[in-house]
Amino acid sequence: MRCALLVCALAKAKVAVDDVAGIGLDTPDPASVRGVFSSYGSTNLGHPQWAGFDIRGELETKLGKPMAPALHGNKPAFACARLLV
Repeated sequence: MRCALLVCALAKAKVAVDDVAGIGLDTPDPASVRGVFSSYGSTNLGHPQWAGFDIRGELETKLGKPMAPALHGNKPAFACARLLV
């Protein structure tokens, strides 16, 4: 089952779902490189049910596309790559 929000966003951008190879994911800290929140929870998401939550796995299942978590150290590199293209 595909996420309706993703389908709507892609339709607005005039991009077919099948043309999307993967999706970048930025999460609040602390999260692992695999996209799993710390067992202590996220600093920005105070609800205890976020502790240890595998946001990458959950979104990959719901969206049917591979996810790539963005770590804070990678964000400047992504920005530079976008500006230089």
